[in-house]
Amino acid sequence: MAEPDHPSAGGGPRVDPTDGLQHSQAPQSASSRVLDTDGQVHGAALTAVTDPAAARRAARLAVAMGAAHAVLFTAAFLILHEVPGTGDPDQTVLEYYLAPDTRHRVLLAGIYLMPLAAITFLWFITTLRMWIAHQGRPQHVLFSNLQLGAGLSYIVLELVAAAAFSVGAAVAQFGDGVADPATMRGFAQLGKLVSVILAMRMAAMFVLTTASLGRHTKIVPSWFLILSIGVGLTLFLAATLDTWLLLLFPGWLLVLCGILLARLRRAAETAVPAG
Repeated sequence: MAEPDHPSAGGGPRVDPTDGLQHSQAPQSASSRVLDTDGQVHGAALTAVTDPAAARRAARLAVAMGAAHAVLFTAAFLILHEVPGTGDPDQTVLEYYLAPDTRHRVLLAGIYLMPLAAITFLWFITTLRMWIAHQGRPQHVLFSNLQLGAGLSYIVLELVAAAAFSVGAAVAQFGDGVADPATMRGFAQLGKLVSVILAMRMAAMFVLTTASLGRHTKIVPSWFLILSIGVGLTLFLAATLDTWLLLLFPGWLLVLCGILLARLRRAAETAVPAG
């Protein structure tokens, strides 16, 4: 005869000691993350769930915002590139800032075009990271965070450079005339230093980290990785104040947008419903 179950001392039902083992084997939550020594996330719980519709929306926004930034930045550059520098005489500086047309163009670039370029780049960074997350592949945490920090630093430095370039025009437009020509040349030189040297170093970091993310997630072709390494090293190692160097980064950005657009079209062609 089977022995009857004995109630516990408290009068409740007897507890099977194996129940705790069964409950302890429940799946881990998504917040339980494992990183290897190089900072890459592993585990099925950490792999982003592929959402084709969300990926397409993110890709379209990234292409639009990246192209918009390249166009706005290039337009602002073409205007600010004409600001008198250290080699121009005092008379040239005075005539430049006293002329309403040139003064208004500089203010347009510094007050409107460059801030709009910064806003579109913020959108580009966000949507690009969203697109990478929706690819369903593990992400490299270290390079992802470095990419974000480099992109934000690039934006801040370009805004500082635009402000420096615009000082002379702002003083002539809203002040009591033109400031000392030597001071205006100094602000223009400061703008070149910040934009060409400092901001482009951060742009180089953004290019290299984006290439590294592409290598780990296999979402860009190998030739683009080689191109990105060349562009990143050029931007980082160039020791010049030649403002034409600034056009290298928006050119690289347009190539990346072209790759995203091509992947978007291929995804749309393969997403034809069966039957």
